[in-house]
Amino acid sequence: MNALEIRDLMVRYGDVLAVDRVSFAASEGEFVSLLGPSGCGKTTTLRCIAGLESASSGEIRIGATTVARDGHETPPEQRGVNMVFQSYAVWPHMTVFENVAYGLRTRGDSKAEIARRVAETLQLVGLSGFAERYGTELSGGQQQRVAVARAVITEPHLLLFDEPLSNLDAGLRERMRFELLALQRRLGRTSIYVTHDQQEAMAMSDRIILMDHGRIVQQGAPRDLYERPANLFAASFIGNANLLTGQVTAAHGEGRFTVRLGDDLELSALAARPGWTPDSQALVCIRPENISLDSAGFAATTTRVSYLGAMQSCEFAAGPLTLRADLPARTRITAGEHVRLHIDPASVVLVPET
Repeated sequence: MNALEIRDLMVRYGDVLAVDRVSFAASEGEFVSLLGPSGCGKTTTLRCIAGLESASSGEIRIGATTVARDGHETPPEQRGVNMVFQSYAVWPHMTVFENVAYGLRTRGDSKAEIARRVAETLQLVGLSGFAERYGTELSGGQQQRVAVARAVITEPHLLLFDEPLSNLDAGLRERMRFELLALQRRLGRTSIYVTHDQQEAMAMSDRIILMDHGRIVQQGAPRDLYERPANLFAASFIGNANLLTGQVTAAHGEGRFTVRLGDDLELSALAARPGWTPDSQALVCIRPENISLDSAGFAATTTRVSYLGAMQSCEFAAGPLTLRADLPARTRITAGEHVRLHIDPASVVLVPET
């Protein structure tokens, strides 16, 4: 049985279709990210799971229980889910202990049980010495830990996260994403995580569900979405990509084709979907890290070099083509230098525009 199953979820606000026939499932213990730009429907979908938004149609099941279908909506407090919000929502007039203990008190647990569980949970999130502090005395990262502790202490069926790291600075955000994931693995709780940050989704997720204009564009493991984007939106939203118009010159079976770029550069390419034929125009996706310097490659001229510490982002002109490549930081290269480039044939993908 899936921990969560959504079938044909639709949400309308007047004439606006915010969520359009969204269907997916999450298995026990899985970490699933809903990824996409602002307004794509990801937060609305999450709020429907929590019971904070009503579905116009469709069905939501949590475990064996149907919580939304045909106008029937189970109240949020009866769904067995807890949510960590972007704003953390830590009550400033309560101590850390009181914030974390709130869910246990509302369900009537004993004082001894509450004291024990709060102590265990604060230790779990690294806040053992903070029980008597108030929300106004905490940093952003500490407030985020309090919000997570409050969410996990009642042992919900699902943990829901609505961009919980977006208010943190870059360094703390990167550290907290690994702490959150490690905590989720220890707890074994199915988690649905909303973010617009593709690096965050790639680093944390077992599976990414990419959304745009209320619909699911593609879903799969992070590597699948990155290496085999389903269309132009997926290729451009996740990671950086050289997206070039080419001409298919030959079909070789098993999804393999030869494609011509520019005047005379021919490459082997893998099709993300079937349907390409010789002489058809194709959109070609090449990731920057799959372009390298090679004395046996094709001629190009360096037009830009940006040193970024761990690597260099370079731009090259090869006839009518402009190519971006990520090269090792140790590579000595300057703007205006003539070089020869190699493109890894296993990384060239043909993608539909829609």
